Amino acid sequence: MEDLPGLKSAIATVLRRVRREARLSQQKLSDFAGLSRIHIAQLEGRRQNATLNVLLLIAMALNLDGLSLLRMIHEEMLRTGHVRRKSVRRKPVDRGEGGKGGGSRIRKLSQKKRASSLPRLRNECLPRDHSEVPKAQTAGHSQSGIL
Repeated sequence: MEDLPGLKSAIATVLRRVRREARLSQQKLSDFAGLSRIHIAQLEGRRQNATLNVLLLIAMALNLDGLSLLRMIHEEMLRTGHVRRKSVRRKPVDRGEGGKGGGSRIRKLSQKKRASSLPRLRNECLPRDHSEVPKAQTAGHSQSGIL
């Protein structure tokens, strides 16, 4: 699996900045997070890939929630230009009939199959008897009489 360009750099920058703002040494952060000091140093030095588990341990040690740490890393990647703001969906490449001509036929069959399975799935998710669906409460009235 290839690395996402700029990810190690963004993680290193954010970890170093947040650690210094918390006035912690690498040793103290590693003690709080339950990691080795060498691991923290390697993350900050862009020599080690960070797992989600390690990022969450570091976030908890810094009294941050994991999502805010991930957002900071993402914002750093945006700032440095390694991530686009909007993802662009690629159009499927039409390879034509080429070869034995099976490619487009298989694609059409799979689209038909997907389309035919949607109504069936929708019907399975909905209750068959409308009495099973709870009625919406009207404004000013509730079952307990307390609003």
